[in-house]
Amino acid sequence: MAAVTRDGPEGVGEGSLTSGIAQYRDFDGFTRLDRVITADPTIIEANAQPAKARIAVILAGKGGRLADITVGDCVEFYDVHSRIRPQGGPGKKLFYVLLHRLGIFGPDAPTTLRALCGPAKGQALRAGTRRPPPPRTRPDP
Repeated sequence: MAAVTRDGPEGVGEGSLTSGIAQYRDFDGFTRLDRVITADPTIIEANAQPAKARIAVILAGKGGRLADITVGDCVEFYDVHSRIRPQGGPGKKLFYVLLHRLGIFGPDAPTTLRALCGPAKGQALRAGTRRPPPPRTRPDP
């Protein structure tokens, strides 16, 4: 992770990772992301910064640029993050919404993570694959 900068002896901080990835890996992508955030007056800084940090973590782990992030990358990150921090925090799902608004996912991608990671997860995945759900069988007595 050569693009990571350090805050000091304490180690890598969220802000430094985000600014390092934005500056050295994908300046144009993060500039477009900032425009998406600025265009929506309902997104406050307290939610935008953690959402950008989540995107930076995905890029640090997967490599590439914002345009290379897939829906699967987001689901994988959300799943791991939810196990580590079950209460979540600011911007817990906002990172996906911002990436979707950037237009990097295909036209069939859900607009929110709720369809992929919430109670409707199975329905959305089945609809995405266009295969009927497997038949329900009862265990032998």
